[in-house]
Amino acid sequence: MWRWDAIEPARNVRSIHAEKRVARDGVGLPVVLQLGYSDALGARYFALPQNGISLPATAVLDFGPRRPGRLREVELRLINTRDFETARLQGKTVALATDLSAPIEKQLQDRYFFGLRIAGLFDPGSNLRRAGIFATEPYASEKIPVVFVHGLYSDPHIWQNALNGVLADPELRRNYQLWYFVYPTGLPVQASARRLRAQLVEARRRFDPKGKDPGMNRMVLIGHSMGGLVARMQAINSGDAFWHSIFTKAPAELPVSVPDRQVIVESLYFPRVPWVRRVVFAASPHRGSEIADLGLIQLVVRLIKLPFNIARATQQILALSPEILNPELRKFRGLGIRSVETLSPRHPYFAALAARPIEVPFHSIIGDRGRGDSPGSSDGAVPYRSSHLDGAQSEKIIPGPHSLTARPDTVEEIVRILRLHLRASTPPRRGQKRQFVRASEEQL
Repeated sequence: MWRWDAIEPARNVRSIHAEKRVARDGVGLPVVLQLGYSDALGARYFALPQNGISLPATAVLDFGPRRPGRLREVELRLINTRDFETARLQGKTVALATDLSAPIEKQLQDRYFFGLRIAGLFDPGSNLRRAGIFATEPYASEKIPVVFVHGLYSDPHIWQNALNGVLADPELRRNYQLWYFVYPTGLPVQASARRLRAQLVEARRRFDPKGKDPGMNRMVLIGHSMGGLVARMQAINSGDAFWHSIFTKAPAELPVSVPDRQVIVESLYFPRVPWVRRVVFAASPHRGSEIADLGLIQLVVRLIKLPFNIARATQQILALSPEILNPELRKFRGLGIRSVETLSPRHPYFAALAARPIEVPFHSIIGDRGRGDSPGSSDGAVPYRSSHLDGAQSEKIIPGPHSLTARPDTVEEIVRILRLHLRASTPPRRGQKRQFVRASEEQL
């Protein structure tokens, strides 16, 4: 059982989206349990958020029987309200007061993410230690993980309304566990996809080493903008398309160190992640965005400081064997290495991406700024022709801008897709085993 650092009444947590709050009246006081992060705890508990974790509970007093001449015993209980809506008090089952939104608000509106967003774009190398998959609750075997992936110059707070939308549905709340992926967005898409892939493999190793958890085997990825490309690369087999989009010769001919060669090869040669079974794309530029080629954006690109190992490998290749690079990359000021350049429609990355089929069911959510002029529309950053994919199980047009993740109709579509996925999945059994905290099922 954890020793919590702080317990705060849920009503004290300021809500930016008060009308979206998932709460109800009942017995007890809804609270937010808070645990700060430390390297020791992070090493012990995989997916523990680095800005600490906040979990929902309800504080209740359970009075013992009256006995003449003796003080009446009373017990303070903290009940996990993410999983339990009722409790037995004095022999009766009562409905608990709950507030499931306050911990999400506390977690995702932290200024920690604001700093990560800026540094993650302009100095990605300094933020590699803060990258990873993080959970909003203890891992529960047989619950299906949903991993939310943010886009360029962004962070997980964009998914707050979507997380609330899932928590508001009792069936989804019982059957899904909500994760998010944090990564420095100045990295090229291929490098960020490699990091997500490694994190998914580590999550499997830590939580389900035998590969038998029916929940883990039905994972869903939801990505916004560039995050959709990062998610897409978990659902395809690379073949040699991505390698040839960058290099003209075999890996053994790269004039770089063995560690640098390994990172490059892992970024460009990869299998799909077999337990990822559905992907949702929100305003994703599957054919790039012309905004990446604007002069002002190119000035911003020059401010992005590449991680040392990428800069070193690039310099070695240019100095010793420049002909090994795809000539198309010479058209980019920075050789198409930084994330923003990777999003240019001219980048050979997109031809490689188009050549590899998505091997799981997928869905598209596309913005059109409210003009209703699809297929000639745009969300202001990504045109419809780039967001659209043939073969999608569904395509939802949202009358809104590129930053559409918080819109009610986007949330409704995500909830609809997760219900669909649940019906297509093996229903989880009762008695989920938790691996994030050592606590009873009911009390934290």
